[in-house]
Amino acid sequence: MAGSGLGSHARLTGWLIPLQILLWWMLIGTLLYVGGTVMRLMPGGTYASRMYSGDAYAAWRFMIQFDLAANSLLIVSIAILLVQLYKRKRRFRAGAVVLLIAIFAVSLVALGIAYDAGELHGTTAAQLLFKVIQNGLLAVAGTLYIVRSKRVKRTFVL
Repeated sequence: MAGSGLGSHARLTGWLIPLQILLWWMLIGTLLYVGGTVMRLMPGGTYASRMYSGDAYAAWRFMIQFDLAANSLLIVSIAILLVQLYKRKRRFRAGAVVLLIAIFAVSLVALGIAYDAGELHGTTAAQLLFKVIQNGLLAVAGTLYIVRSKRVKRTFVL
């Protein structure tokens, strides 16, 4: 790195390694999830009959539309955040905190929509509640690390 003109602050080491792995994992996982949902919505897919069955599944359709929109926005946000991470942009810190809080907020909204749609029972309820708790813990831990870490402050100085 000495010949590249970048100081020692520019290396992504320590906890920034798992952070970038997490971002890539989220990006790839969300892309696969959205792709799978779109495939199920196609004619002959498992969701296709619910999409065209009148008012009976109106709340469910809204849940799917919200889910696709939120995940599409998540894909764009993660891609922008990864670019900021690798370019060592100072805005990365604020963007990462906003993304973590937004993911938690969206999971709470999704839980409410699933409850309203009558889809919150059995395994689905347990999975959604686990996701909300997981996203909440990730938001708190990630925000504290990004905001308080001197290492992160030194890395993102551009």
